[in-house]
Amino acid sequence: MINFKNKDEILPSTIILLSIIIMAATLAFMLLVPTPKPIKPNYKSLRDYTKRIASAKASQHTFRERIAPRIWSGDADTVSASVLSLLSNRANEKGVKLGAFRPQRAQPLAGVTEFPFIVQVTGSYSGVHGIMASLDAPGSRVVLRSVQVSSSQDAGTEVTVTLGLSAYVASDPLLEPNGGDHA
Repeated sequence: MINFKNKDEILPSTIILLSIIIMAATLAFMLLVPTPKPIKPNYKSLRDYTKRIASAKASQHTFRERIAPRIWSGDADTVSASVLSLLSNRANEKGVKLGAFRPQRAQPLAGVTEFPFIVQVTGSYSGVHGIMASLDAPGSRVVLRSVQVSSSQDAGTEVTVTLGLSAYVASDPLLEPNGGDHA
């Protein structure tokens, strides 16, 4: 029983009284607060979301088709060897000399990994310009980032050009040509 007069029964009496108050509050809450009604789905917003998802998938497919021709596949060594081979072939076609090819540290970006290169080319201005134009063409997978042209009085018509180039490899499966589809 509840007895606050006896010192030994004060703590149990307090706990019993608090329990009765909590039970009464719970009963009042159950009786007075209405039960929530289930939310009816808004079919208009569901259709809108479905349309947005379909539009996003179509945009992603278009994006993949646009970026796939410019993305390399493979690791750093494979990409470096391919870029060096491409530059050597174009240098031979244009009659210029490929002086230096220095791969730089790879840089992870959003969805891709950038492989930058510093390339030095020496030859006639028209030949060097031809290489730069072929690298900057729409179908090229090598991106021309920077150009530094220098000429010396002793060289006559020859120029030395330092090119900053980049090649990109997809690190996000959604950017790969097949889009990471495993179906």
